[in-house]
Amino acid sequence: MLMLAVVACLAVVALAASKGRTPRDPDERRIDERAAENNAQSLRDSADSQLTRLEHAIDVIAVEVERIAENQRFLTKLLASEPPESARSVQNRREL
Repeated sequence: MLMLAVVACLAVVALAASKGRTPRDPDERRIDERAAENNAQSLRDSADSQLTRLEHAIDVIAVEVERIAENQRFLTKLLASEPPESARSVQNRREL
């Protein structure tokens, strides 16, 4: 008998909790819809600002990578060229 009373009480509490969440009045429903709309708008604004920051960060990274590549091309060209006369004379002295 006690078990039946506990189950009945839980059912009443669950029913009351679910009824408390749904707006009964159309005005309350509109207020809830506006709140959900504002929340969705703020999420869109937040996502837009994050995407803008991400685009800026990617642009900065692309510029830095291009600078690294240019430096690598310059050093490769420098190392491939023949050393200047002064460097050759120092190298010749070491070989002797």
